[in-house]
Amino acid sequence: MFRKIMGCSTLLLLAVAAFSALATTGEMGIVQQFAISPSGERVLFVSKAETSETRDAEVSIMLLDLTSMNVIGLTGQVREAAPSPNGDFIAYVEQDAYYGSHLLLLAADGSELKLHYHQPRQQLSRLRWSSDSKYLSFISDGVDFRKRRVVISPQLAVVPEELEKVKWQEPEELRPDHPIHREKPTVLPECSVVWNYDNVIYVQAVDGIWKGILDVPFMIRWTQLIFAEDLKIPQSLCISPAGTHLMYERASTDKGLSDIWVFSLYDDVAPVKVGEGTRAQFTPDDQCVLMVNLGLWAVSLDGFSRHKLTSQISLP
Repeated sequence: MFRKIMGCSTLLLLAVAAFSALATTGEMGIVQQFAISPSGERVLFVSKAETSETRDAEVSIMLLDLTSMNVIGLTGQVREAAPSPNGDFIAYVEQDAYYGSHLLLLAADGSELKLHYHQPRQQLSRLRWSSDSKYLSFISDGVDFRKRRVVISPQLAVVPEELEKVKWQEPEELRPDHPIHREKPTVLPECSVVWNYDNVIYVQAVDGIWKGILDVPFMIRWTQLIFAEDLKIPQSLCISPAGTHLMYERASTDKGLSDIWVFSLYDDVAPVKVGEGTRAQFTPDDQCVLMVNLGLWAVSLDGFSRHKLTSQISLP
């Protein structure tokens, strides 16, 4: 539906879709930034907990699928994970200070979100599968210190009355390099998010620039490309039209100017400083950077060649 009505109202429609999905899953936060995938089927957005206006509020990068309207966090901290005995499912718990606990049940390959169970101001723990993989139990620990056992079914079926006959077993550990356990970026509300291809994203986070590969819809492999000491200015990350280079800004000693840096995504070279300016953007042909510094300059992506185009100009 959304792809058919893409046009001047795209941003409004996607924002409404995002908030609708958040409302139905209990993920009500303040959306700070968002980026649309090249196919128009998914939206990345940075969400801050609406319960706090402070900079230290819980912030997450979320992924919204506009076809299924499923939404899932990509940077949450996993507290516990348990694969089902038959290998069909992976259950895991994400916990944060403001939203509470989220129990997510994925197909083992991450291709489908089977269940999203949210408990505000609760802590969920002690995941246990039944030996036949039909049921999952866990402990819900509330703010009133009351603990209760909850049982759910991956098939969303009614839990049978003869539950006491179910045989429970300790879950096996996921391998340490599983995508659920891998290191993830730390984000603030002003962090930038951009897409490359429909399964590759880049994030300007607190601790550097990260690349994320969505092998399947609900699992992501993160790699840190540039470390935190190289970043000073938020919301500066952008990608070239051909998807070959990233550009970001660092604070400069010259008042009002920023150091403009370009990073090749395919050549094994260090980031290159192409100059100083108040604004910069890639040219449509992906050959150089247009940079404003007492006029408009065209600078090659390696920083070696530059040509002054005009004396006074400002980029839109």
